[in-house]
Amino acid sequence: MKRRQFLTRLGIGGGVVVLGGVFAWDYFAHVGSAEGVLKPTANDLLYLQPGWLPPNFSLPDAQGKQHSLKELSGGQRTHLMSLCGCARCQTYLSFISKLRRQPGVPQLNEVAILTAPRDMEESLRHNTGYRGKIVYDRPGGPVVNYWQGSPCPRAYILDDSGRLEWLSPANQPDMPRIGLQYAGAIGVTQKPTLIKVMQDLAVERGDTENLPPSDKLAALIDFIQGGGPPPINGMGSSPSPPGFEDH
Repeated sequence: MKRRQFLTRLGIGGGVVVLGGVFAWDYFAHVGSAEGVLKPTANDLLYLQPGWLPPNFSLPDAQGKQHSLKELSGGQRTHLMSLCGCARCQTYLSFISKLRRQPGVPQLNEVAILTAPRDMEESLRHNTGYRGKIVYDRPGGPVVNYWQGSPCPRAYILDDSGRLEWLSPANQPDMPRIGLQYAGAIGVTQKPTLIKVMQDLAVERGDTENLPPSDKLAALIDFIQGGGPPPINGMGSSPSPPGFEDH
């Protein structure tokens, strides 16, 4: 197992924004596939990037029926997610579910690879409104490892040919950052739409008292989607804004 630590420091006005994470890749992981067993190379693991054509895999649903990636994607533009079922993962699913209901938002095919127990699926769907497909890998399993799915949540977009179109940064899984990054990747940049999604999410989570005002949310959208100046707190860091911390 090789580990590589990424620590990004962004200095602004004497403050430092630290966005970092430690994650590992198993260079010898085997990925189960409908075509056989594949061994990813070091280059596959180190350089997941747009244009990459992932190998097929097969994973079970909650009833134990196997589904291949080709079957799950069905030749459609697909939003693939690696999730463990934690609060942060469920917040991401809630964000995505609310985003889908907004007018004009592209309706991608959705597939979640979940490492939580299968009997959690009903409550997860109820809590988040997620209606997409779910298949299961074990924690640290070969498919999740191949897709560098930790820390979670991790999101990807596959185009209709199955090639990787976009993937979320591996060291920035916090919400609403990853949700806004995904929205930008599918072309949803309208601030009123995204502000409504974040407000609806805060209502669902009972965090309306701590929800920043609309102008602050707009600044956050500019920062995450457009590279504008980040909102920095008094400690010189850029955490999840109030109302979006993990619970």
